[in-house]
Amino acid sequence: MTPGAPRLPLLVRAILAIGARLAPRAHRERWRREWTAELLAEWTPAIAVEREATPRTRSLPLARLALGSWRDARALHHLDPAHTPHREGRTMSLIDRLVTTTRHAVRGLLQRPAATGVAVLTLSLGLGATAAIFTLLDRVVFSPLDLPDADRLVALRNDVPCVGEGTRWHLATAQLVYYGAESRTLDRVAITSESGANMLTPDGPVRVRTAVVSVDAMEMLGAEAAHGRLLDADDDRPGAPMVAVLSHGFWERALGADPSIVGRGLPLGDGTVEVVGVLKPGVSLPWNAGTDATDVWMPGQVDPAGPFQNSHVYPAFARLAPGAELAAAQAELDALGTRLPDRFPDTYSRALVDDCGFRARATPLADDVVGDVDQALWLLFGSVGMLLLLAAANVANLVLVRLEARRGAMAVRMALGAGAADLRRLLGIESALLAGAGALGGLLIAAWGVPALARLAPEGVPGLDGTLPGPSAVAFTFGVAALVAFGLTGAALTQLRASTLASAVRNDTRTRTSGLGPQRLRRGLVVAQMSLALALVVGAGLLVRTIGALESVDPGFDPEGVLTVDLYPTPNGRWDDIERWTTWRGILDRVRALPGVEAAGLVTELPLSGGFGCTVQGFPDPGMNERLQARGLTTCAGQAVVAPGVFEALGIPLLEGRTLERSDLDAPERGSVVVSREYAERFWPGQSALGRRVAPSGRSDGPWYTVVGVVGDIPRETIGGEPANAIYYPAVRIPESSGYFPLGFTLVVRTNGVDPLARLAEVRGAVHAVDPTMPLADASALTSAVDRALARVTFTALLLRIAAAVGLLLAAVGLYGVVSYVVARRTREIGTRIALGAEPRGMEWMVLRGTAALVAAGLALGVGLALVGTRWMAGMLFGVRPADPLTLAIAALLLTGVAMAAAWLPARRAARVDPAVALRAE
Repeated sequence: MTPGAPRLPLLVRAILAIGARLAPRAHRERWRREWTAELLAEWTPAIAVEREATPRTRSLPLARLALGSWRDARALHHLDPAHTPHREGRTMSLIDRLVTTTRHAVRGLLQRPAATGVAVLTLSLGLGATAAIFTLLDRVVFSPLDLPDADRLVALRNDVPCVGEGTRWHLATAQLVYYGAESRTLDRVAITSESGANMLTPDGPVRVRTAVVSVDAMEMLGAEAAHGRLLDADDDRPGAPMVAVLSHGFWERALGADPSIVGRGLPLGDGTVEVVGVLKPGVSLPWNAGTDATDVWMPGQVDPAGPFQNSHVYPAFARLAPGAELAAAQAELDALGTRLPDRFPDTYSRALVDDCGFRARATPLADDVVGDVDQALWLLFGSVGMLLLLAAANVANLVLVRLEARRGAMAVRMALGAGAADLRRLLGIESALLAGAGALGGLLIAAWGVPALARLAPEGVPGLDGTLPGPSAVAFTFGVAALVAFGLTGAALTQLRASTLASAVRNDTRTRTSGLGPQRLRRGLVVAQMSLALALVVGAGLLVRTIGALESVDPGFDPEGVLTVDLYPTPNGRWDDIERWTTWRGILDRVRALPGVEAAGLVTELPLSGGFGCTVQGFPDPGMNERLQARGLTTCAGQAVVAPGVFEALGIPLLEGRTLERSDLDAPERGSVVVSREYAERFWPGQSALGRRVAPSGRSDGPWYTVVGVVGDIPRETIGGEPANAIYYPAVRIPESSGYFPLGFTLVVRTNGVDPLARLAEVRGAVHAVDPTMPLADASALTSAVDRALARVTFTALLLRIAAAVGLLLAAVGLYGVVSYVVARRTREIGTRIALGAEPRGMEWMVLRGTAALVAAGLALGVGLALVGTRWMAGMLFGVRPADPLTLAIAALLLTGVAMAAAWLPARRAARVDPAVALRAE
């Protein structure tokens, strides 16, 4: 033993000697050295604070520890009278050492429960957030489709660049027939169409959600029948009796899970369809993944012989043939697309294909389903990755501080024969135990957090129902934890080098100063924390400012106090426009007479609904097409059908002329129409649109409608986004015209109340007083449409604010810990300075100046990190640049304030040091 090193009490040395005698001969000396080193490591730091204790009170706790080591070794090496120990070879020796070291590491961590608990909790927060966002990425981005051959499924859409950049149309029935017959790279092609039908129930009329699909769709969706059968090729023949398959949810909800429904008729609309089967749970169209959005499935019955229309309204998907690649399928679609005008001359023109650039495009179905949701999730993943680094830096600082206090104990271990490998093994196992416990805690947090995130997530994020961390998330979490453990071990070994430990043996046991190396490492970790926290705060600030900018934008309509509800009359095959208008007029009259109703109208396309598609317009002016082509535009516009009162109910301002009146529909031959400002400026730039004539659906021979008014623009899909290029046709057509009359309307009711949904019962009564068979569906406040439009940015901003707040807290705690440790280590120096005449206020400023240097370095690095990281946010920002100086300045001031507040308490403690106490304590 090194001269001057502390010795264990006699009782303890006797216990260790007896224990060693019971060990196999080959292990006796090694066990005795390890036990002695461990007990000295536990006992030596306590000698200074227990100088007044009696030898007996200092020996008994060590004796209990010695007996514990003895019992551990007996269990490990099977030192049992009934068992003959036989451990030979390097493998078993290594296992013995690992197990013994693990027990030592566990015991050491448990003896410091506060520090260990803080470290595990900190890592749990970082790993839990990372595991939660990874689970969402895994479910939404990596594997959004729970379908057979999901990697071979592609979405089919048509690029139409001449209509507008990024314009994409769905497929038409002609393309379904053509590609299904001619393509060799596509194994199956399916089109879908979601709609609805009315059904009378004992509780009144309800709206049933229907999907009309080509028969290949169900096979690609992996549908299986719980009762009866699926749709087959015979059902899909034109003219075949109409049949239906029910979703499992609708069968339980509306039909009481009655299996005898198979083979019976189901009254839908003005007819009856035979139910041939009930699906097993979980079948949905790809775009409705994870939801029960379809009640009744029916065959499309597309006639391969036509006639066909240039109506691209059918979402489509296909499956690649075995061995076919996406690039080959795209090349084949390009070749087939050039022959569309030859195959269907009455449907496709050569100008559409050659001049307009019309072409079918195949993209992975998973990408089509996910859309741009992945951008927000990747942004969040990067943010929680920063949060994890913050947490790891905090834990590293805790480990380094603890190791600084254990340097003497480590040196004693080395003096007693422990090698560098033994210390590396001990430190590595301690780090692994901390990281492993953090991973377990993180998975528990993720198991709670993922469902919470799923509830907060905006609509349109596929497949989140019932999502929990799966095997891939567990493997990922423990993989990240392993990297954290490796980093913690590396940081510890950097501080505890053999030379440092050897010098610690020679140091006076009262010496409290530490070298510059460990201090620099801890301060470097604090600087890294400051920079990461600043980047998080800047990202959250940019999104907060984006939300503020979006909320300050005038959307072009007033959503407050507006109720919207969908109305669908039951067709009876006899209604003409006048009969329909009589019903709609009666409903509007009754709704407007309700107390508290200020205005009411009907419309087919609401603001922010994503409607207002692209339908060719007809003009009597033969030069219109040439002028538009010269400006790179087409005659395409969004058609909506309205009844009087809708502009007033929606709060859309009148800019010129007048809106539609009741007399326009009572006398439909007038052909009155209203257009938006965007429509007027597109087709008659710099001129008045009033009196101009136009025809719906591209008719070039009339009958013509006359523009009587221009109203303000409304957003088509997102606030601050592209305005709807809208034309509003009346709900009663000019006699003898055709082509655009809708099956149903959205009733828009402006009320003077705070909660418009409170008026739903009265509105239902008014509707059923006119038509008791008409269901009301999808009732909501119009403000919810605004909330949905902001939901993705709001959701991302909320999570980033949480990450930024936690990051600030972790950075503040890390800074506080480092400053407190520095103050504690410099207590003697500070006491000496004060004893020599230094002012306490000066000591406080000395500590704060050191803190300010760390904060300044962190801000410098953080600004650079923020400038790089926020570039990825550009697509989510509105009204603010990624490198916004104001946001950077506010974030820097906030971080500086939090950091200086964290350093103030230890600085204040330094200023109050009593010189006599400080010098005596050291």
